[in-house]
Amino acid sequence: MEYIYSKQSEIESRYRIETAESTQFIFALYSFLGSFLLKNNYNQCHGWSGNLWVDFVFYTSTIWLTYLLVTVVSQIKSFHIRNYSRVVEYLNGAVCLGLWIWLIVLIIMGSYFGCSSPSNMFGVVYLAMGVFAIIGLLINVIVSARGPRGGVSGQYDKNVDFNPYN
Repeated sequence: MEYIYSKQSEIESRYRIETAESTQFIFALYSFLGSFLLKNNYNQCHGWSGNLWVDFVFYTSTIWLTYLLVTVVSQIKSFHIRNYSRVVEYLNGAVCLGLWIWLIVLIIMGSYFGCSSPSNMFGVVYLAMGVFAIIGLLINVIVSARGPRGGVSGQYDKNVDFNPYN
């Protein structure tokens, strides 16, 4: 049986981090550290529904931090793997939105706040970060829906020679 190997690697090293990735990393790191501290120090604080929410935040942020650390150091060249990565990012966004809505429901039901100051602060900051993420998403959708304005066409001018050695 003969194996065919590609001479071209699907993954290469990366030299810079984009703004969206650093924002995701900060949010995931805050979620991980905050939920870790709540799990260790204030485990009997919220009742079963609040503890379940903290568990979900902890495990999803752990998985997402692992994913971010793998993708930040490498750049994927394959079209299919990049599309898969985009689907995973949308899935994580949906999970974070679900956790944010779940926290709002817990607050409305009165089963989250009132236990301890660190726990309350984690919930408030998580809510605020969710609001900022939704505002940023709406701004991004509005700006991208309007499209480019002015002289930016996204096309190369075929009459310009870009080779300086001719």
